[in-house]
Amino acid sequence: MKTSFGSQFDPAAQLLKCLASPTRLKILHFLSQCPYQVETLAEKIDQSIANTSMHLQKLKSEQIVRMQMQGQKRIYHLPDHCQKFWRACQRFIIEQKPQIVPMDDWQWKLSKKQTLQLFKKQDLFILDVRGEDEKKHEIQGVHHFPFSQLKKNLDHLSKKKRVLVFCRAPLCLLSSRAALFLREHGFQAFWINDSLEHFFKGELK
Repeated sequence: MKTSFGSQFDPAAQLLKCLASPTRLKILHFLSQCPYQVETLAEKIDQSIANTSMHLQKLKSEQIVRMQMQGQKRIYHLPDHCQKFWRACQRFIIEQKPQIVPMDDWQWKLSKKQTLQLFKKQDLFILDVRGEDEKKHEIQGVHHFPFSQLKKNLDHLSKKKRVLVFCRAPLCLLSSRAALFLREHGFQAFWINDSLEHFFKGELK
């Protein structure tokens, strides 16, 4: 059977068209951290349950997200290969649209090796500001205060050390907002637009 040249691009365009929605990208943003029920996800992205469900069905139809039943609950998650695709997309977006990410003097510039050296010498306070439900695992010496709870946990931070703030991923700007808030309260805060797990690649345990 003959097919016309270029027909293979039609399903590719359909797949990319499915992603051309800020709401669906927000869904990927949160599902890249952990699985969610539609009700919780709707609250995260500030959409109605019905609208969130509609977007999830569109993503599911292209096998970008998957759903599993846990009792009576429908739990949505992002498969591993889609996790990798989403991370690559974020890097590409930032390269093409660098204005998305704020450039300031307190964006972290040191390499992973230099950062690890400071951390092992206890000269660096590492802070993860993701939500409580997004925390992957406990890492010795790393502190976790969700951004919404940062103000009431200031007494747990040290003003004698530099504070390095992590968040979810390249397009997440929680770490930038947290670093600015900490600087306004007298801390030597810096931020990085990445997750702990990806930046250190398993070297923190």
